[in-house]
Amino acid sequence: MYPKTIAGRGQRPAVRTARWALVCALFAALPHPASAIDPDPTPEPNDCIDDVTATLTATPAEVQLGNSSTVSWQVNYPSYCPVTVRFGTSLIDEHIVPTVGSRVVTPTHIPGKSWYLRASRSGAERTLGWITVRATGLPLPNGPLVRIEGSSALWRDLLKRALEAGGKNVVLAPQVDMDMTGVTVNIAPNTTLTSNPDPDQPNSVRNAGNLGPRLRTSDRPRPLLLVRCYEGQSAEANVRLEGFRLQGPHWNSESGDDNLERGIVVESCRNVEIHNMEISGWSGQGVYVADGLDNITSPDQVKVHDNFFHHNQHVGGNGYGVESTGGAQVLIERNLFDYNRHAIAAGGGYEPGSWYTARHNLVLKGGGFHDSYPVYGTWWTHQFDVHGTTSCGPLFFDAPKSCGEAGIYYEYSDNAFQYTRGNAIKIRGNPLVSPRAIGNVFAHDDEDDAIAQNGWNYQSAVTTPLIRQDNRFGVDTFARYGVCDFDGDGADDLFLATGANWWWSSGGKMQWTYLKAARERLDQVGLGDFDGDGKCDVVKGSPLQIARGGRGEWEVIAEAAGADFASLRFGDFNGDGRTDFFRRDSAGSWFILSPGVFPWTEINNSVVPLSGLRFGHFNQDRITDVIAVSGGKWSVSYGGRTGWQPLNRIRGEAFDGILIGDINGNGRDDMVRYRWLRNQSPIPGGVPGGDMGIWEVTYDGIGTNWIRLNTYTAPTNAFAPTSVPAFLGRFGGMQQPAKLLTIADPDRFGRVFDPFSGQFQLHSLYAY
Repeated sequence: MYPKTIAGRGQRPAVRTARWALVCALFAALPHPASAIDPDPTPEPNDCIDDVTATLTATPAEVQLGNSSTVSWQVNYPSYCPVTVRFGTSLIDEHIVPTVGSRVVTPTHIPGKSWYLRASRSGAERTLGWITVRATGLPLPNGPLVRIEGSSALWRDLLKRALEAGGKNVVLAPQVDMDMTGVTVNIAPNTTLTSNPDPDQPNSVRNAGNLGPRLRTSDRPRPLLLVRCYEGQSAEANVRLEGFRLQGPHWNSESGDDNLERGIVVESCRNVEIHNMEISGWSGQGVYVADGLDNITSPDQVKVHDNFFHHNQHVGGNGYGVESTGGAQVLIERNLFDYNRHAIAAGGGYEPGSWYTARHNLVLKGGGFHDSYPVYGTWWTHQFDVHGTTSCGPLFFDAPKSCGEAGIYYEYSDNAFQYTRGNAIKIRGNPLVSPRAIGNVFAHDDEDDAIAQNGWNYQSAVTTPLIRQDNRFGVDTFARYGVCDFDGDGADDLFLATGANWWWSSGGKMQWTYLKAARERLDQVGLGDFDGDGKCDVVKGSPLQIARGGRGEWEVIAEAAGADFASLRFGDFNGDGRTDFFRRDSAGSWFILSPGVFPWTEINNSVVPLSGLRFGHFNQDRITDVIAVSGGKWSVSYGGRTGWQPLNRIRGEAFDGILIGDINGNGRDDMVRYRWLRNQSPIPGGVPGGDMGIWEVTYDGIGTNWIRLNTYTAPTNAFAPTSVPAFLGRFGGMQQPAKLLTIADPDRFGRVFDPFSGQFQLHSLYAY
């Protein structure tokens, strides 16, 4: 039965519908007042929007990439059909515009970019037309050399086309600072990307005066630069990347899978070299090497050397400077690492199994942050890492991939670690072949803190143990630096001897750069320009030997035969600009030697032991003088040739802890010291009381009183340190006064004293 209704009382729907139609027709035929008639016979919106037309023009229609064009339009519509007009390239960037108007537009890529005009009315839409502004780029040179002179979109397009063309030597000008956001570059074989215009000369663009060109991005590419060798194609990539900065979007420790960007990816290619670069800000990996095609047959086919990896961090995983995974083999040597979660990492498994060789690298104190937990607290992880494939046990704190198959083979030799928050080296499992750790230097006091294998207390599961030979522990070389000019630019640099190798920092501003493999520490060498070429040399030992420029092979100095290094000091004792050797023999006689200039020559004698002698310039003749405490007062022997003469008739304390250098630029050296004072009263001017450190000077060595230079203000909730690493050097150049450089704060940055403001100002560009 059909349901009953009020109108139809159970009649069928068809009958009821017919009756209603008849009623409506009769009602429509009746006369009605005029006000009841619809005054607007406008067609439906979907009908009238089809009558809307438009014209679009671009002036000019073709521009060079990065330049602009003007797009003009006019929309024609019936009076009964007003519409809303939108102009744009997509729904996310379109804008409501007048029906007659223009916009200045700029194509962002080649061959051009298109814009549309769209009309809408009451939910109906219609595209009225498209206009394309064509874009042309700089011509790609026919020859191998391509110079990138600017940073605009025009130059970025040329850079991308040159790298993807293959067979090009692409040179970035020093001033290039290019935004690569939105770009991934597939680097073709036989390509060099460099800042060095002369491939036959060492790259010298990156120094304290010029950081070198930079390629940077604000998005999250995976990767920015890709070197990929495909199956069926040659694996000989012959790609070299050197001499520029590659900066990702994140210097902080990011979290989440959205922040896993990579700087450089190498996939199954041989003959790839990444050299003399600064690679930072990549939350995934700075350099990622994989080999799914089994093309890489030895580590030296992919070389990552002499680079600076820093601030590549991620919470809980990733955040690596360099990763070797998926069957890859990588040689990683002479690099500097700081503020990476792991400096180096490798994927686990035997098939495909990865390996890397890490040698002569330096790992500074920063980085290692893994995560923070409510109860456990902050967890700092290790620096040189190898993944396993399984957990070691059921304990909740036993991290995954801490046991099992850990790749093929790993070698760690002559690396230096200042990092101590976690292990320096940790192999989480068993490589196919026992790895080796040889000749490394660790700041950790204990070997078990420095090196670990497998997870928590599962040493019994180790089947291919790490072979350990000739490693040294408890050697922390942070803030133990020499001062000398290694690049010949007239400004003093810092020198670091780790016990495995030597490093230098240009102007005390730049990152540490590798000099030489050498085990001699700072107290075992002498620094100076002994050959007169303007660059610092290093001398050592008995027989006396020299490493020219700090890089050369050891050469015996024949003229110095018989000299014991422990009896030597150094200075310029004839004013010719070369560093000479000063020797005191057991009888108290003083001798000087300048190889190739004059032989051992006796100049004086004194009963003051060598440990009591200091050296400086106190009469403006540019010849080194000798000072000591004689007769209870500071005394000087000018040029090392005169008898002791009073330098200061009041001061007579020992020189321990006193720095000597000309900080006021008058040609005479001053004495500077740091003192830590307890329970001091507040100083007028806002310096709080309590424990404090102060810097003091006595000018020219003749001042009767110590003059306060600066009061050390301790960080919040901290005490002033009882001692502060400090150095005097001409870090601004030879024509500038000596600068007092300190490393007082926990950020490890160098600060120099500014005599005009009386404050210490930031000096180094990177942490020491």
